[in-house]
Amino acid sequence: MEEEDIMTSHISHHQWLILFNQSVPL
Repeated sequence: MEEEDIMTSHISHHQWLILFNQSVPL
């Protein structure tokens, strides 16, 4: 869980959303 938290902190919310969108086809 800690590792996930670090990852989330490292990557911006906006960037995470973009990555998620790219991973999941719209």
